[in-house]
Formats: sequence, structure tokens, C-alpha cells
Amino acid sequence: MHDAHQIAHHGLRASLGLVVALLIAGCTTPDYQFSEDSLFYTPIDDKGYREKYPIGVKNVTTAVELPGKSGQERLTPAEIRQVSDIVSAFLEGRESQLVVAIPGSGAGDAHVLGRAKQIGDLVKRRGVPASRMLLRVASEDASANGPIVISYDTLVVTVPDCRLWDTESSHDETNAAASNFGCSLQRNFGLMIDNPRDLIEPRKTTATHDATRSGVVLDNYRAGKITGAVRGKIESAVTITTD
Repeated sequence: MHDAHQIAHHGLRASLGLVVALLIAGCTTPDYQFSEDSLFYTPIDDKGYREKYPIGVKNVTTAVELPGKSGQERLTPAEIRQVSDIVSAFLEGRESQLVVAIPGSGAGDAHVLGRAKQIGDLVKRRGVPASRMLLRVASEDASANGPIVISYDTLVVTVPDCRLWDTESSHDETNAAASNFGCSLQRNFGLMIDNPRDLIEPRKTTATHDATRSGVVLDNYRAGKITGAVRGKIESAVTITTD
């Protein structure tokens, strides 16, 4: 009887020891090693959406080539239409300069210079001032048989393509952002930009207010004084009522 009681007592102590060991183990944080195949693995995207989907600016050249030395003495109707079309497109934009380039070896050719002058006169008649047109030699080693090139450069905003939907966005057990998160925001913002040059440099101020007068107004406001100009009697309005 005594042996049975002692065995039961030792068994109880062993059970209590096991429970305590389990409780202690439960209080410690296991060192889990998550892999990319794990359900709980969440890839970290260290790039913000502005860096991942940037808005850019690129230079696009629009050009028309007309025959130089091989062309007729007078511009043909088709060539006149080509010049008129590129001038119209130039005037619709904000480009600063329209360039008429003649081949280098044709700089001393009377026929090439004659056609270039006709082009220049036509450009002016279409509304391009002389300050916005540049007549230059393309390159000294260019062939005299090369074309006369009319061109202008345009700044164009480039926006990201948001058609990438390679991951399921409605259900994601990793709670990660969608693959194209922020793309549509950047694209819409880029499409709304009026002048691409605004992304390169700020516009010059066009303010016409008097900074000195603004300082006086602010000083009066801080001092609790009247901020507006005092009107004289001659500036007072009179209200006339009629029955």
C-alpha cells in the first residue's frame, strides 16, 4: 500500500514537471525560417511606386525631307503641302525653333540655296517668325545630293504601361501589394501634364504684384491696422433710392 502511494506521488510529480516544461516552451519564440514557398512568406518591395513606375520626358524629332540638288527649281505642290503640314504642327506646339538644314556640300550650290530660300519664305508666310526659324548647314561632309531637312524637337511625357496583372489582386494570403500598385496613379498624373518642360524646370514667374506693397499690407495686418488703401471722398459711392 505504501509502495503504491509512493508510485502515484512520483507519477504526479513527473506529470507536473512535464506541464511546466510545456508551458516554458510555449513562452519562447520559435526561430521560424520562412522560404519563398512558405505560406507566410511576404516579399518586401523596397521601391516606392514613384520609383517603380516613373514619369519621364523624352525628346521626339519630327522631320520632313525634301530633295536638294535633285529637286526642281520651284517647289512642287506636293512639297508645298509637306512644308505647310509640318509648319502647322510646329505652331500648334510649344517648340521654340524650326530648323531648315541644307546638306554641307550644297552650301555653295545656287540651286540648293534657291530651294532652301523658297522653303524659308514659305515657312514665314505660314506664320513662323524669323526668330523661331534657323537655317543651318547639316554637316560639312554631307553630300550635295542630300536632302533639305525641315525639323523640330518636341518634349513628350512618357507614362508607365499598367496592363501588367500577373498576380491575383482580389485574394492574397501574403497581404502584399499588387504587382502594379500605384501604376495607374502615375499614368493618370503623367497624362494630365500640360507642358512636359514643367517636369524639367519651373516656369518663369509672371507675377505683376508689387512686393514692397505686399510687405506694407502684411505689416499693417500684424499691427492690427487697416490693410487697404483709404478711399477719398471722390471715390465714395452714393446710393440713390427711388420710390
